Amino acid sequence: MPQLGSYDGIFFDTYGEYYEDMREFHQHLPKLLKSGGIYSYFNGLCSDNAFFHVVYCQLVALELANLCYSTQFIPLPVKDCLPDEVWNGVKQKYWQLDTYYLLVCQSESEAE
Repeated sequence: MPQLGSYDGIFFDTYGEYYEDMREFHQHLPKLLKSGGIYSYFNGLCSDNAFFHVVYCQLVALELANLCYSTQFIPLPVKDCLPDEVWNGVKQKYWQLDTYYLLVCQSESEAE
């Protein structure tokens, strides 16, 4: 990935990816994300189970802390944002909980 350079911001669309894929990508963040840059991803891990979703959020926070990144999960209410008809014909909704937790991740030295 060195040929990619570094970026001010990175958003990883993880929909349809496995957690291991995201963990592998996180190992490249120190080289891909500029100092002061912001990282986020589609936080759809266990999007149909509130308990396990929170567990995944905490796991991600711990793993990113090991890479010297601070994490903040901003709660965004999404219940009733879209009518049920939007999902007609869709096999699985992208999100099923009432609140979406948007990850904002930054190097610890820049987050202070």
